[in-house]
Amino acid sequence: MDRRLKKIIYAVICIIILVAVDLYVALSASFIQAEYDRNTNVGYCSEDYGLDVVSEIEAVTGDNTSPTKGAARNRGSMPTTAGWALLIILTDIPIIGFFVCLYNATTRKEDGTKRKGIPLLIVLMVLCVGFAGFMSYGIVQYIKMAQKAAQDAAIRVHAPIIYLYSETEEPVNITLDLNGSFTYTYPEYVENKGWIVTPSSDGTLTDEAGMTYEYIIWEADMFFEPDLSEGFCVKGSETEAFLNTSLRQLGLNDKEIADFIEYWLPKMGGNAYNVIAFQTDTFNDVAVYDVAPSPDVVVRVNMLWYASDEFVDIAEQSLDGINCSVDERYGLTFVEWGGERLDEAQ
Repeated sequence: MDRRLKKIIYAVICIIILVAVDLYVALSASFIQAEYDRNTNVGYCSEDYGLDVVSEIEAVTGDNTSPTKGAARNRGSMPTTAGWALLIILTDIPIIGFFVCLYNATTRKEDGTKRKGIPLLIVLMVLCVGFAGFMSYGIVQYIKMAQKAAQDAAIRVHAPIIYLYSETEEPVNITLDLNGSFTYTYPEYVENKGWIVTPSSDGTLTDEAGMTYEYIIWEADMFFEPDLSEGFCVKGSETEAFLNTSLRQLGLNDKEIADFIEYWLPKMGGNAYNVIAFQTDTFNDVAVYDVAPSPDVVVRVNMLWYASDEFVDIAEQSLDGINCSVDERYGLTFVEWGGERLDEAQ
């Protein structure tokens, strides 16, 4: 075969392989980044999120040992665009060298003697295979890093309780779109189906199998940016009275308030102080319900809090107009309460 034609053929094959490998690296980079973003929910839980929350709590408390510092600091990071470009270049170098050596090893010099490219060709083959293995290993490790970062950054949402009241007993289908993942549901949440229950006027829920429940309960690890710009700092000994008053203002009835306090007070009553901020759109936007038929009244209460050894000076939050009062309920009424202990997000 003519030497010039052989060079052209080798060059074309080399270019095709280079393009294929570069695409592989680029697609791998995109896949890793997408997997990382999916697991860490960038946009709600980015580095900016962590630092913003840390600085916000530090500004309020004057303390640099804030409860979210673990979540903010334990996050991994992804290579920059320049880093991926360098990786592609490093991948291309042994491939180009491989084809140069392959050409030299399969052609003769002008004097007819063979070129000595076989040993280097073998070395470069080993390098190419090794680099491919390194790439595959790197993809797995980055995905594991993303999953670990997601676990570190998640906030555990405790015991959101769903009550339903209806003047006409008809089935209600509830699905929930979470920016996170369930850790517990009762009754069981069925994927792509949710919960189907028939509520009565006293709040008793009956599922399709005839089982009855007082309420639906779920827990999840979720990603959202807590709002601590306003709230309350309450002594542990005064927390019960505070919750009684605040929850009534937020639209819960006597039974719902009793259930809420029964769950949360044992965790809060013994603290010197509890810093409390009721989350509204901040939480509702990352836990979106689809209820069919649509309820006439929706009441949602979400309490984010953390314990403090000292009084924290925080702007007082207004609870007016967040939900309707108990007296304003009618028709199909959907009620939910839940909360997060922020210093568990470490």
